[in-house]
Amino acid sequence: MRLSEISVLIVLITCAYTPLRVNGKGGLPPHYFSHIRVSEGLSHNKVNSIIKDQRGFLWFGTEDGLTRYDGHYFTIFRTDPSEKTAISGNIINDLFEDESGILWIATTDGGISRYDYRLPESRQFKQFKHVSNQAESIPDNHIRKIVADRYGSLWLISGNKGLIRFCKAAERFDQPIDLGRGNVASLALDGRDTLWISKEDGTVFGVNTRTLAVTIKRHHLSNGRKTKASKGVLYIDRRIQMQYDCFGAKPDLMKKGEKPSGNLINGHGLDEVDAEKLSALAVDAANRLWVGYAGDGIAVYDRYFRQLFRYRSQVNTIGSLVDDRINTVYIDRDNIVWIGTDNGISIFNGLFQPFKRYELADSQKPLTIYDFFKDGADRLWIGTSDGVFIRKPGDTVHEHRRLYYNGQALAVTKFFLDTDGSFYLGTNYTLFRYDAERNILSTLPNTEDDAVMRKLTNTSIVSISRTFIDGKSVLLVSPYGQYLAYYDFEKQRWISGIEPQSKLLQRLNIKDNFIQKLYQDGSGLWLATNKSGLAVSRGPSGSPLKYFDNESIDQHGLGSNYVYDIIGNNINNLWVSTYGGGLYRFNKKRNTFSSIPYSSRLTEGLQIDNRGDVWMVCNGHIHKYAPLQNIYSCYNIPALEKNYGLKGYLYRDQQNTIYAGGEGYYITFKPEEVKPIQHRPPIFFTDFKIFDKSYNELLEKEEIRLEHNQNYFAFYFSAPDFSGDNIQYSYQLVGYDKDWIEAGKNNSATYANLPSGFYEFRVQADNWKGGQKESYKSIRVIILSPFWDTWWFWLFVCAVLAVFIYYIYHQRMNVLRERRRIRNEIARDLHDQVGSTLSSIAVYANVAKIYSQKKEERQLTSVLNNIVESANEMVSDMDDIVWALNPKNDDINSITKRWEAYALPLCYASNIEFGLSVDTNTSIIHLGMKERKNLYLIVKEAINNAIKYAQCTQLMVRMYLVNQGLKVTVCDNGIGFDMEVLQMKQKMAFHGNGIANMHVRARDLQGRFSIESSLGKGTVVSVFIDDATSRMRVSKICKKEYENKNCDIRR
Repeated sequence: MRLSEISVLIVLITCAYTPLRVNGKGGLPPHYFSHIRVSEGLSHNKVNSIIKDQRGFLWFGTEDGLTRYDGHYFTIFRTDPSEKTAISGNIINDLFEDESGILWIATTDGGISRYDYRLPESRQFKQFKHVSNQAESIPDNHIRKIVADRYGSLWLISGNKGLIRFCKAAERFDQPIDLGRGNVASLALDGRDTLWISKEDGTVFGVNTRTLAVTIKRHHLSNGRKTKASKGVLYIDRRIQMQYDCFGAKPDLMKKGEKPSGNLINGHGLDEVDAEKLSALAVDAANRLWVGYAGDGIAVYDRYFRQLFRYRSQVNTIGSLVDDRINTVYIDRDNIVWIGTDNGISIFNGLFQPFKRYELADSQKPLTIYDFFKDGADRLWIGTSDGVFIRKPGDTVHEHRRLYYNGQALAVTKFFLDTDGSFYLGTNYTLFRYDAERNILSTLPNTEDDAVMRKLTNTSIVSISRTFIDGKSVLLVSPYGQYLAYYDFEKQRWISGIEPQSKLLQRLNIKDNFIQKLYQDGSGLWLATNKSGLAVSRGPSGSPLKYFDNESIDQHGLGSNYVYDIIGNNINNLWVSTYGGGLYRFNKKRNTFSSIPYSSRLTEGLQIDNRGDVWMVCNGHIHKYAPLQNIYSCYNIPALEKNYGLKGYLYRDQQNTIYAGGEGYYITFKPEEVKPIQHRPPIFFTDFKIFDKSYNELLEKEEIRLEHNQNYFAFYFSAPDFSGDNIQYSYQLVGYDKDWIEAGKNNSATYANLPSGFYEFRVQADNWKGGQKESYKSIRVIILSPFWDTWWFWLFVCAVLAVFIYYIYHQRMNVLRERRRIRNEIARDLHDQVGSTLSSIAVYANVAKIYSQKKEERQLTSVLNNIVESANEMVSDMDDIVWALNPKNDDINSITKRWEAYALPLCYASNIEFGLSVDTNTSIIHLGMKERKNLYLIVKEAINNAIKYAQCTQLMVRMYLVNQGLKVTVCDNGIGFDMEVLQMKQKMAFHGNGIANMHVRARDLQGRFSIESSLGKGTVVSVFIDDATSRMRVSKICKKEYENKNCDIRR
């Protein structure tokens, strides 16, 4: 349907509107109000505005802050002068929620505020205040009313600037309409883009919010005079295709575009009052008009029944209005009426309207109600601790009959209508046959002869039944605490269980003297006992009782032996209530109990309605269990707890009306008129905190992604429900919690030190504890792994580890290869040097042997000298090999000392002056075995050649660093030689192996070998190793000291 086709209800109440008042006939409907005040959690008792948002939360604008309410918890928002991220003012006049779910707040001294729960906490509130030097700011901080059109604008009533328009997209204020002088009283927007504005002089403006076209209308009283209003109230109802204009004292009803056709309310003796007292209007789903007054309470007009009712605050009267000064009336989409007053909020919930309450105020002392009965004349009989109360059909007044016997006031605890029409009263004295018309009590014959029934002591009759014992029809009663007694009509006498001669206890196997209830059905007589569970006597002759109690280890047994009530249905089952164990279903064929999960443990009286639903009294309230739907509900009827609640048994009459009693009052209801409670109200996430810091904006995403160090967080949730304080939460973090966690009324869940992984948080709300976890609210949570716990990190670690292992293996193999190479070199050197020397010695020995045999002394001496020389050479070679293998000789000083030790004796014997020059910078170099050996042998060979062949008088060995390279020279001042002759001999291979060996060893050192010589000018043998400081092991400390020196090391 297009908006242009929606007819609207416009109610304008001006100066002389009349307060609605009952004319005195009949009684008020049983509207009972519950209350919310500061003591319950409201921010302030004076409430100016009420609204329910799209999620179902109630918002209360008060004189001291904004309050959010979900049916159990209150959340308060107040202004903070030092913060611009809070609400702009504490005195709140009006609340409005736009189509996007943003809440707009009008304040008295802070302009307006915008609230968006989906934003981060620091940005949820945005203030729009008047700033004197900013033309684009709101013109006035005193805002009384807010409405919104379809074109993205808000329309505001200000206290000093009249009508203001606010463009939400541009956040710009303007005043497009000049309404002239006079204050604007109220405004409302209909479904056809017309903004209706009422002024305090009675003028009504109609403004088209798209074209800004203005229609002016002046209302007159029925006598033609103009209204003299100082205040107006405007209300639009889009559900009814009628328009109501209330002019002066008579609200008129008219069709759209027609003249008034008649008075809306007529014939109620209305009196005129000051228009200032009229403060609020609302229309409920039943087309009842609710009118609030500033000092005169609430008036309700039911147009369908043309009835008018008034509700006022009454001191010490439970269920009345909390205050008569009405500031606002709000009816939510569940048809709950919220009335904001100067002293809190009064609430009328239509869910509880079928529960009608009746007071029995005639008694002068505390009154206990025990039983109910409807007679054939449809009169209601109420058995109490102070006699009987009787209410006739259609009457609201109760006749009180105080009953006495032998001078004792009687408490009537049980009614029983026998099959022969006799009406019995069970009392605290004995059992009486009662003549209701003549108000005459009489006992059964010979009652005075029975020790128990002639006069009960500190007890009363709690149950009566017609049954069979020993084949005879008897009247069986339960004098509570005295076992059982029955009246034998043939013998006209009572037979009591405590009489030894009757042997009643043995014959019926009666174990418990506290029998709460007698229930007779087609299968036998059932007894509810206090200590022995459920008992049954099957058969028509009164067979011995069989007991079903909680002592059995069978899982299908009772949870408590205190059975309070029994009632049967039509499908071979009994419903059994236990005080301490809850509600049970008993299968009479299988003799097994089935517990009703999550039923109230303290269950008392039971009744079954026409649909098979079980109603019961539990903890002072009315509970219901629907077996077909397996739904358990609790109806927290207002004001019952303050009157100690309901207790005892339930009674159902022929019209399917159920009765329950309390202290001095009782309630009635028809089960078919009671609406079901929403079993699973929708649930919403309200906040998400990480280390107690709000990250509310994350809840708007499909999943929450957290770092590994953000693993301490909490979810906050709420299920707005106003049918009673029975919401129970359960939640589960899938991936962590093994099962659902029953949280009760706690609306938060906290998790700490969670490992990285994927989770799903689920939460469910039930309007009673328990239930199947079928529908829930959920959000995914991903806790990211730290880099050291990711697959790529471990892949990298494995790769590095593999490389490291390979490196270790490779180094190990290199060491092994190096060892093998060293062993081979040692073997080669031993073979080349020691082996050849030994061979020479062996040859020389054989020759010496021959010379010895021939007695050639001179030749023998020569050979022996050769043997000695070869042996010394072998010893020297072995000493060189051992020295080269020793790692202690790796430093450069060791090789220089070795050179010096080798050269000095030889030079001294040859009368040659020896010199050794070593640059101190060479100490940074540490030679390996191979390098040390080769370098030593090169220099040793050069020294040996110089001593043998150079005929020199001076020999000098120098070692120094040249540009990171190591240079060693051996210089002599001998006869020298011609380099050309040497080169020619090398080509012709006429020279010895010494120079060739020096070339080979230099190549092994990755160095360069050279000889410089000329006849008569000596010889210079040089070895230069490039980049020796990088290729050889170098001490870091020594290298640093070397690099810091600025000297030329060339000598």
